[in-house]
Amino acid sequence: MNEKFHRIIFIIIALAIALTMFSLVGGYGSSTIEDEYQITQSIQLDRYYKSFGSDTSILENSRPMYSGWFNALTVTMSDVFSKFEIRSVRHAMNALFGFVGILFAALLAKRCRNWRTASFTMLLLGLSPVIFGHSMFNLDDIPVIATFAASLYFAKRLADHFPKPKIADAIFFALTSSLCITANPDCSLIVAVALLLVVIGLVAQRKHKEIKKAAIRYSIFAVGSLAVICGIAILLVPQGIGEWIDSFSPNAPTRILFEGKLVWTDLLPWYYNTKMLVMTIPAAVFVGMLLALGLCFVKKTNRAEIITLICISVVSILIFSLKSDTNGTWQHLLYAEIPLYVVAAVGFDMLAESSRSKATQIAGIAIPVLLMIMPAIHTFRNHPYSHIYYNEFTGGISHVFGRYELENYGTSNREAAQWVIDNGKYNLSGNQLFVATRSEKAGKHYFGEYKYEVSIVETRWAERANHIWDYAIFPVTGIEPEILTSQYFPPKNTVDTISIDNVPICLVLQRTDTCDLYGRGYLANNDVQHAIELLEMAVYNDPTNESAMINLIDANLRINNKDAMKKWIDRFLEIAPRDDVGNYYNAYYQNITGNNDEAERIGKEIIDYNPRFALAYMFLSTVYTMQKRYDEAESIVLSLVDYDMYDEQAARQLVRVYNAQQRDISEAEMSYYDYASKSYDRRGKKELAEKYRKLYEETKEKSK
Repeated sequence: MNEKFHRIIFIIIALAIALTMFSLVGGYGSSTIEDEYQITQSIQLDRYYKSFGSDTSILENSRPMYSGWFNALTVTMSDVFSKFEIRSVRHAMNALFGFVGILFAALLAKRCRNWRTASFTMLLLGLSPVIFGHSMFNLDDIPVIATFAASLYFAKRLADHFPKPKIADAIFFALTSSLCITANPDCSLIVAVALLLVVIGLVAQRKHKEIKKAAIRYSIFAVGSLAVICGIAILLVPQGIGEWIDSFSPNAPTRILFEGKLVWTDLLPWYYNTKMLVMTIPAAVFVGMLLALGLCFVKKTNRAEIITLICISVVSILIFSLKSDTNGTWQHLLYAEIPLYVVAAVGFDMLAESSRSKATQIAGIAIPVLLMIMPAIHTFRNHPYSHIYYNEFTGGISHVFGRYELENYGTSNREAAQWVIDNGKYNLSGNQLFVATRSEKAGKHYFGEYKYEVSIVETRWAERANHIWDYAIFPVTGIEPEILTSQYFPPKNTVDTISIDNVPICLVLQRTDTCDLYGRGYLANNDVQHAIELLEMAVYNDPTNESAMINLIDANLRINNKDAMKKWIDRFLEIAPRDDVGNYYNAYYQNITGNNDEAERIGKEIIDYNPRFALAYMFLSTVYTMQKRYDEAESIVLSLVDYDMYDEQAARQLVRVYNAQQRDISEAEMSYYDYASKSYDRRGKKELAEKYRKLYEETKEKSK
């Protein structure tokens, strides 16, 4: 094989991908988290570094600092290129690191096999919609990919230079590994990976006689690398290491669409991350992996590298997936895909090499190119939303709509806001424009120089009718799946739809009447009749107006019109059969009409679907208390502790349960303290467990 020719091809492909990435990066909007806290956090961390630790404002930020050092670096670069907006500089830097990650993965493939393998790797990664798309805006995960790929590359060099490792390789391995670990602590596995690679490299070369001679050298390099990694980690992390690692547990879980249900991110099934990775990796990668696994045993080449790289990926995915507190962020596992792409490239190259004729060899080379045509078309046709991708096995975007998340990053806010800027004219208040968004901070910077004074209103989709707005921007996330797939979606007052593959990912709504808003105002003033008239008109105009229907249920409950209440409950549940609030009212209706068994069943279903809907717990506790099922009444309200939702209202409910039994309030307190200590202990929160254990003992002592 002509290596010189294939190196030229590799350089051409690399340049093409780099130019494409840098030419398209400007079209991407920022993610919601970038506007909400990431930029502020980056500035604080930059000040910490520049002040050599004297500016500690970053310690006030409790958010996890994925790729903190990189985010701080983008602030420095934005100071250098001050004429550019900070987000533009950040995204350009992110694209640079995205390309660096692809480049190091390709160089790793070259060390595993040849320049043609490197070219295949460059194509697979460069045309992968998820890798390419995230390289445009995801400053949490792309630096991890870049440093992880570089760490693997230098680990391979350490193994290849047996029995005399080069100092430069050890230094660069230590540097890239430390940056990788401080970008994402779950990458601490990289150290074990390096040792595994070295051992496999020794075995593969079968130089057993030299192992003793090399053992001392490699031990020194390993200890030195660990020392450098620990030293850099201490320098880059403002908090103590333990406190820093703890910060990566989610502080505020959210609900996302998975398998056709809205699920809390910290309560997702263990296989969530694995399934999402499998669904978003191009089919070409799996074909290449199967070829590699099959041919490595037939040809007996690259077997050690292939098995090692697959093990690295699989172990990373399993360890991350089994940590329940990190579920909901499968993008943080993108780094684990890198070894799989390299293995796939090796498989395609082995196929091309095993071909006996020129024609079959060309066909072998053409296979990965042909398999990547559909992902490449998706990438460029759906710019700047190429990161929203589901592979050929899933049937694509249209087949997963209403079952899995699409636009949970909020990058489409930019295009939606631009539509309002270009077309906005309806002015509800007379002196300023009100725009509703999922995130107030994320919406503000797009309207900095708008022709009207703009006020950003933060609201969720289901509560949109309860707020004043002229236009509303809603990425399609956090919406009940039955609504997404109903005949009423998108609503009639949709004035702009951002779509990919003919599937909506973001809507711009225009308020064409104010019946829902004023109806709610009348209800707040207890003018029920006027409220009902306006709210019914609002539902007629928009059959998916959830807030208006909930307010109608409430209004009819106030005047004890049970028939009308049931009518609107049924109407609501037709479009959102699993909605928490709608089902809560249904359970309440069943209870007040004497159907207690049905009320209990519905209450349990609500908790099963949404374990964080506190009203369902309170309702069931009240029902059990009325039925003198005191143990169940106590148990259901105390279980709120498991979700950190036990509050004053829950405490009052527990007291009511004990009062119904004519038991002392101190017993209720002891019951709560005892349950809380066990719950926190079970969840690994030792300090809180000890705190409540002491409170239990003190209360018990006082009650004697």
